[in-house]
Amino acid sequence: SNSKIVHLPALKDGDMTRRRPDTAKMRQLLEKEPLTLEQVLQKLLQNTHTSFKLDSIKLYHQQIEQAIKESKYGSNPKELYEPIEYIMSLGGKRMRPILVMIACDLFDGDTNKALHPALAIEIFHNFTLVHDDIMDKAPLRRNKETVHIKWNDNIAILSGDAMMVKAYQEICKAEPKQLPELLSIFNDTALKVCEGQQMDMNLEKLLKVSIPQYLKMIEINTAVLLDGALKNGALIGGAREEDALHLYDFGIHIRIAF
Repeated sequence: SNSKIVHLPALKDGDMTRRRPDTAKMRQLLEKEPLTLEQVLQKLLQNTHTSFKLDSIKLYHQQIEQAIKESKYGSNPKELYEPIEYIMSLGGKRMRPILVMIACDLFDGDTNKALHPALAIEIFHNFTLVHDDIMDKAPLRRNKETVHIKWNDNIAILSGDAMMVKAYQEICKAEPKQLPELLSIFNDTALKVCEGQQMDMNLEKLLKVSIPQYLKMIEINTAVLLDGALKNGALIGGAREEDALHLYDFGIHIRIAF
């Protein structure tokens, strides 16, 4: 049907197995030309004999942008809340919340029920960017002043902390019966992001970093948000735990490939 994001052939029991990506094929694709994350996603799905509608990505992007614009983070004190509105208004691919929506729809789920958990992922992601920019002393984010430059370090830290709370407020709007499992995945994801950031800082001090060390760091530091987004979206859509784990694995590989 036109409302479906991904169309899979009918599977018999036991057909769905964990598949590792064709690294040789992906390497050939990546060597030909630089690809955006959307293009990598499209190529991977094509290589697994899956048709994918990028128009649906645009639709979900619009829904998420509209929800962000309508979000009320707070007003007083303005020094706390204005930085939140600022960083959330800077745009971006919104790939993480989009993946929540896609994964939900893949299992014929109601994507309206996935919207708040999707926003939670995006708010959390931007919270990590605010704190990362402080640690990296970065002057720009998406060609705009970073929060700690536009205001100061203390305000950026406190506003980032408030964003973490806002992320939890959004995910708590999920269906009550699904909330414990969604929170468990969200908490595990959040902690792994912190672990990955510390690992990244540790590797900066080494004179030589092995490929396995680097891959482990990016798997935890960057890939885990995609994994968590896909798994949560699948569970909201009614997927079995086994199938949700397949998407979790997919999230790991697509982010490492990117």
